Amino acid sequence: MMWPSKSATHRGLRGCIRILQPVSAAACIALFAAPFLTPTTGVAQSIDVSDASLSQLHQAASDAYRSGQRDHAMALTNAILARAPEDALALYLQAKLWFEARPTEATQRAARKTARHAFAAARSDVQHYETSVLAAQIAVSQRRWFAANGWTRLSSLYAPNQQANAQADQDLNTLQRLNPWQISGSFSIRPSSNVNGGAASSENRIEGYSSVGRLSTDAQALAGTEATASLSLRYRIHETAQSRTTIGGTFWTRRVDLRGSPTREIFDPQTQTLREEPIENNNFSEDYLRADITYLRNLGHGRAAFSVNSSRYWQAGSDVWTGRGISARWAFMHDTVWVLDSSFEQRSYQRNRDDWLWSFGVERIDDLFKTGQLRTAIDWFEQDSPYANARLERLRGTIGFTPNQPLAGIILSGEATFQRSTYPEYSLLGMRPDGGRRDDRLSFRLAMHRPDWSIAGITPEWTIEASRTQSNVSRYTGHELAAGIGLRSNF
Repeated sequence: MMWPSKSATHRGLRGCIRILQPVSAAACIALFAAPFLTPTTGVAQSIDVSDASLSQLHQAASDAYRSGQRDHAMALTNAILARAPEDALALYLQAKLWFEARPTEATQRAARKTARHAFAAARSDVQHYETSVLAAQIAVSQRRWFAANGWTRLSSLYAPNQQANAQADQDLNTLQRLNPWQISGSFSIRPSSNVNGGAASSENRIEGYSSVGRLSTDAQALAGTEATASLSLRYRIHETAQSRTTIGGTFWTRRVDLRGSPTREIFDPQTQTLREEPIENNNFSEDYLRADITYLRNLGHGRAAFSVNSSRYWQAGSDVWTGRGISARWAFMHDTVWVLDSSFEQRSYQRNRDDWLWSFGVERIDDLFKTGQLRTAIDWFEQDSPYANARLERLRGTIGFTPNQPLAGIILSGEATFQRSTYPEYSLLGMRPDGGRRDDRLSFRLAMHRPDWSIAGITPEWTIEASRTQSNVSRYTGHELAAGIGLRSNF
């Protein structure tokens, strides 16, 4: 059995996957059916089904399809499948016949089922590619957006050349615009020298005091591997030419695997002695859930977004706080892009404590002499709390650069951040550092990915990160070096 050539395959995708644009049956026949078999006049010939070979039946079914004899083509594919139930060409042609039939619930269900069967019966990349394209067309016609997205991703996976792969990516973007639902996700694994944000030393010193405290093992830096994953789901509830309203939610989770078997000493009140117990991985687990409704508005040379949200945070399996907030974002796009962010949130902790948080940020994005994109940002964050040690003022500045041209096929992006966090009323056992506790943190991040390694719309990314924090309370002085690999995708 012969399947379409690579060039015909690419033309077929461009011609028939066009979202919500009707394509003539003749065009699809020429692009999909004609290359399967040897060229003929396209006129169906009479044939004795009982005496014909499979190749003769293939030719007759193809001719009947191309000449518009749908009932005869269906009968011939049924005859082929009676002999060979896993015949990929017969299943493919039959799926197209169901697809092009008058749309009813029965024909639509038959088209979906037969296309899935044809994909399972395919025995080569080109066969998988052709059947996934057809299944995507069927799903689009029935407005089954997630199925269409999945089949289009499979067509990208089996695409026979770069042009076909690029077309699949373009179709994915089109589907994302048409689909009122949007899903995005990411996953990363990150070995780190300090997964718990611990101190660099076992001693705790406070600037201005001679007393020296001793830190427990779990308050010191622990090496290990962290895994993080996130999933975001959004639904477009209203849209006009100038605005869009969406509702959605995000879930983020973090898990840690400590290196070795670290232990810590705890006081046993029964024996009045210190004893060792293992430090559990679960002590550093985190989960975050957020739901929001967002309104976006075009502003000519920019856009604005306003959001109302509710959130919840867990640590080590325990409920820590719930939050309610609002945020706004303005983006002004000309030669230079300016972005303004502001937010306000109330967090209710489990011990009848309410904290109030607000932030404001400014970001600027420039094309730097056409060599790449330069990003600079500065933001202010403040947290007010009845608990004095939680009162926080933070100023952060970031500069990042992404070159326009890849280096050896790799797209790089680098970022440096300096952050000063001040806890103006911090105290420990009655000791108050002058001016409060100050944490200065400097961090660097380098991210790398190769666009040609994207598989079915899923892109791997490598990161290298380094940070150092200097504090006048040595419990919070530490450093970290980490390297990770992750996957990200939008559906």
